[in-house]
Amino acid sequence: MNGFDLSTVTNIYLGSTPVKEVYMGTKLIWSTGAFDYSSEYLTIESLEDNNQIGIVDSDRPSISISTDKQTWTTVTPDAAPTYFITLNAGEKVYIKGSNDSYSTSDSYFTSTGQFNVSGNIMSLLYADDFQNQTTLPSSNAFSDLFYNANKLISAEHLVLPATTLADGCYQGMFSGCSSLTTAPELPATTIDINCYAGMFSGCSSLTTAPELPAGYLFGYCYSYMFYGCTSLTTAPELPAFWISSNCYEHMFEGCSSLTTAPE
Repeated sequence: MNGFDLSTVTNIYLGSTPVKEVYMGTKLIWSTGAFDYSSEYLTIESLEDNNQIGIVDSDRPSISISTDKQTWTTVTPDAAPTYFITLNAGEKVYIKGSNDSYSTSDSYFTSTGQFNVSGNIMSLLYADDFQNQTTLPSSNAFSDLFYNANKLISAEHLVLPATTLADGCYQGMFSGCSSLTTAPELPATTIDINCYAGMFSGCSSLTTAPELPAGYLFGYCYSYMFYGCTSLTTAPELPAFWISSNCYEHMFEGCSSLTTAPE
């Protein structure tokens, strides 16, 4: 056999063992079905060649990185920025850590080229034990994580599995990501003060907002969440039945393409 078209293949076996995924290097090229991103480490995939991925400056916590999920390298920021890997288009780096919080006054990650982010955010907190974790150990755990990362294109497959949110946990997480086109799902049903405040503010390429299923809302939880999202055409429903002070403050201010108010 000289070769075959993977797009026509329904089953692959290694001996008698079914194969679930096939990779070319680090790029997934075939799988048995929908990929389970919740079982994957936080992943940055480059969309351009010679793309340097790094940490913004030296006061950030250390992480570990891998291109094959077997050999891991610890990255301790010691310069501004610390570029820890160079990727070509389609290549990925997997990231884990054992820190309670990545909260800073600026972005944690930076890049010289466009990229997507996917996988389970909990690998930054629980390292290899991230699967099925739904508890955030501290306030502001991921606030400003990708702040002003204007080369971030999609976070569609980023998994934020926490069901109960801590104060400010996602505050400003994607603020200023002007190229972001797709947001992650936000499944939490119990939220806290400031948890989504300014999360997508300034995401001027975002056209659709994620669903917001939470019933109990605490102070400022959605304040400025979509502020300045000038391409947003569809707003989420707002089904909450218990609302605290200022929770919707300036939530859609500056959304000049939004023509219909949320229900």
